[in-house]
Amino acid sequence: MFPYKPCYGAKVWHSNSKYRRVVYRCNGRSRGTAACATPHVDEGMVKQAFVRAVNTVLTDTDEIFAGLAEMFRAEAAAEFVCKLAERDMPVARFDRGMWCGLLDSVSVHNLTDARFTFKDGTQRTCPLY
Repeated sequence: MFPYKPCYGAKVWHSNSKYRRVVYRCNGRSRGTAACATPHVDEGMVKQAFVRAVNTVLTDTDEIFAGLAEMFRAEAAAEFVCKLAERDMPVARFDRGMWCGLLDSVSVHNLTDARFTFKDGTQRTCPLY
């Protein structure tokens, strides 16, 4: 096992060509004697999974409003609910403003397990494909 915690970072492939794309891969891929075997993750895959995660949150409005009284005490949670209310249902495409406004963190464990944590504490797991 590796003596460090693997962490994904953004890398640009083919930066000066028409094939340019952003991928995320393990920052420890070339550290030490053994190369990290984790696969790279395409930025588009993460964006599509985020849209699916947001849509599952939007369809679970009962869960959101059941805890609204408790959540409303936190300013970030109130902002989260307001931003959700502004969105069309279902969300059809990735929106950077929505990503920045709603999302707290993303943890990619493997290609079938990406965990999205929203600013109100809601978590959703979606595959990246």
